[in-house]
Amino acid sequence: MRFYSAPIVTFNLNIISMLLFLALFSVVTVKGLRKYPGWEEIVLMYWCFTLFLEEIRQFIISESSCGRRFSAYFANRWNWVDLAAIVLVLIGFILRWVPCQDVLRWAHVSYVVALICYFLRFTSVFSRSTYLGPKLVSVFKMVSDVIFFFFIALVFLVAYGVAFQSLIYPGIEHSVPTFVWGFFLRPFFEMLGEPHYLIGEPKTAKNVKEKSNAAETATNLSRNQLTIQKIPKLAS
Repeated sequence: MRFYSAPIVTFNLNIISMLLFLALFSVVTVKGLRKYPGWEEIVLMYWCFTLFLEEIRQFIISESSCGRRFSAYFANRWNWVDLAAIVLVLIGFILRWVPCQDVLRWAHVSYVVALICYFLRFTSVFSRSTYLGPKLVSVFKMVSDVIFFFFIALVFLVAYGVAFQSLIYPGIEHSVPTFVWGFFLRPFFEMLGEPHYLIGEPKTAKNVKEKSNAAETATNLSRNQLTIQKIPKLAS
């Protein structure tokens, strides 16, 4: 028992357990949610419940007084990630019992976001390394600096989106999805090199014609390929 209570053994077992948990969670999210939960999801929910009990234990042993427990517990930023993941799993587990396909899709989205939180939580393992720990700190500081540059770039992206939308599609009644697409998403995808990303564009005669021409071209190509395959090979 003294061997298993050693710090290095406990740390390695914790890493192995977290990797198995992430693998199981990934399998559940990739397979999708069915009408009734399978054995993978049942095991996952039990595992998440044990993680929730662990968070309660950490909260209780953090300080002696109740008022100082909150300050001591929430002073650790990783605890915020743990709570966010647990809340998302709880929301997804509640929504998955609603007999509606759209609600089941939102439950799946909640599971996926919770999985992302747990993957981010796993990066805390690197902080124990003398080599990776400083790099992890530098990455988080770099992200906080990049956020300010993102807001600066957002000003130019919105300016381009508004100008483009008003010149190319003048006089069109913009709904909320069209507004978000034209002013924010279009310039963002064009910045990434995807100028022909047509999902979410306003339905105009030009777009409908482009999509119909693309579909007709794809149909003609498939027919030509079928015709070539049916032509018998000439005898040599």
